[in-house]
Amino acid sequence: MDNLSKSSFNYLTSSGLDRMPGVRENHDHFTSLTESPEARFLLIKGEENLLREDNAVSPVLLTFKDTGLKTINKEFCYLLGKKDNLVYFALDLDFHGQKINLPEGAAFTHLRKSRIDVKDWTGALIAYANALVSWHRNHRFCGKCGSATETAEMGQARYCSKGTCATPHYPRTDPAVIVVVTRDDKCLLARKAGWPEGMYSIVAGYVDHGESLEDAVVREVFEETGIHVRSTEYHSSQPWPFPYTLMLGYFAEADEGDIVVDHNELEDARWFSREDIIEGLQKGTHKLPSSFSISRKLITEWFNKGNKGSLSSYL
Repeated sequence: MDNLSKSSFNYLTSSGLDRMPGVRENHDHFTSLTESPEARFLLIKGEENLLREDNAVSPVLLTFKDTGLKTINKEFCYLLGKKDNLVYFALDLDFHGQKINLPEGAAFTHLRKSRIDVKDWTGALIAYANALVSWHRNHRFCGKCGSATETAEMGQARYCSKGTCATPHYPRTDPAVIVVVTRDDKCLLARKAGWPEGMYSIVAGYVDHGESLEDAVVREVFEETGIHVRSTEYHSSQPWPFPYTLMLGYFAEADEGDIVVDHNELEDARWFSREDIIEGLQKGTHKLPSSFSISRKLITEWFNKGNKGSLSSYL
């Protein structure tokens, strides 16, 4: 399977949106777009999305009429894109300042705590909306001169409001590597202090300036666990909207050597065989990361290549 296909199977990816680059540049279209019958709004308050639970959990998508608003404040409403003749927007209620009509049965819930079907394309839509809103909240002032910034290009940029500066700022994605490290028939798993009891995952970390993705894999694994990596293989990627990260998944083989945990980063790290994982899951002493994370996807792929069957049969 090629890398594009692998990434498309990761959750929170492949929304299939037309991001409407030609339309964004003309802010005069904002009112007509937001007030059209085809407009749909995803509401975000704090770090929570407006969701509804019927037979399954799904995002609430309001029309302009549903919101009860007289106007939409363009400073806090961001165009996401178009799909199947509907135009989607993210609306930041932390700053919008107007009361919204909320439908019965809907509630604000954190994406990571919800039971939403993130395999659906709307999971990718929510991930995009959350990351974009987080970026706007964190870039309300110009990093060059310190003046306030203003929403531009229907949310795809912020411009410095100071005329002599007018620096444009564009949404940023922070790249991070996440890696299954193997040696013989075992996988390196680690946990951070503060994680749920018994939770173990694979090593991950942000890419530094001046290094390749492969350099970052080697450095992160060594810094956190003392293990030297001798080879790496890229697998796939996943947007991770907490707040706006792009996770780049790898497999790597380790040289010989003992684990030396950096306790400033990790609470524990150890080698797990497939039998160790099965035993921990069955006894309830160990847990794996969220089912919609790329970390679970990579662990599952490694596990399923062994002779113990499918990981899902033990969960």
